[in-house]
Amino acid sequence: MSDPQVYMIVVEGIDNTQRALMHNWIKANAEAWWHQLADVWVVIGHDAGYWRDGLTSFALPVKTKLLVIAVKETPGGRWASKWVEGTEWFGANLPAQRGRSTRADPLLLAGTPDFAAALAAPRPSPIVQLHLL
Repeated sequence: MSDPQVYMIVVEGIDNTQRALMHNWIKANAEAWWHQLADVWVVIGHDAGYWRDGLTSFALPVKTKLLVIAVKETPGGRWASKWVEGTEWFGANLPAQRGRSTRADPLLLAGTPDFAAALAAPRPSPIVQLHLL
């Protein structure tokens, strides 16, 4: 059985009411979700069209933009963060990341003992597949 698909949902131009409505709909429809940035959600389950179609009713004004992106596994892992709370969710919920260390990428933690070594180490180039809807 394959792992469920992971999507990033990004919106722009919504107000607080729209954000709350979207958030409640996402919580009710996702197998799991992450939401620590105002207009960004990471969700598990369904497909890109499902998320686009379900959220469109909350994003009606022409100025509102909605983007759903499939998050694919890359050689360097699926995620890295800087100054974002709650990233342990990714280690616990992203299927390919389960069981791996949730330690943050040392390149993003200036001042840690591993910072200089991380800068010197070769890094794979990231592969991102965008599904623009």
